[in-house]
Amino acid sequence: MKTSNIKVPLRDGIMGAYLAVPDDPPKGGIVAIMEIWGVNDTMRKHAQEFAEAGFVCLVPDLFWRQEPGVELSDRNPEDGKKAFDLYYDFDYDLGVRDMEDTVKYVAALP
Repeated sequence: MKTSNIKVPLRDGIMGAYLAVPDDPPKGGIVAIMEIWGVNDTMRKHAQEFAEAGFVCLVPDLFWRQEPGVELSDRNPEDGKKAFDLYYDFDYDLGVRDMEDTVKYVAALP
């Protein structure tokens, strides 16, 4: 399996993401939506599990407009407040648009 942090071109910017690719030809592609904690160890582990099962998996940094690269932990009480602040300020319309662009990006991967 190969993993990397990549940049996904969107219609109005560039978003970071984590990509896990299986060693064998992929069975398909998955876009895993991050939790409110960002693209953290938990989400990277899930992406790797999907890749081990034969799927390309991309985890987009949906908080990129607010705080690119945010990585929080549910085990840290201080991170909880920040996670919910980001969640409540999240623009769902732009998030849906970012996901549409992300799906197109994954579909175009070799």
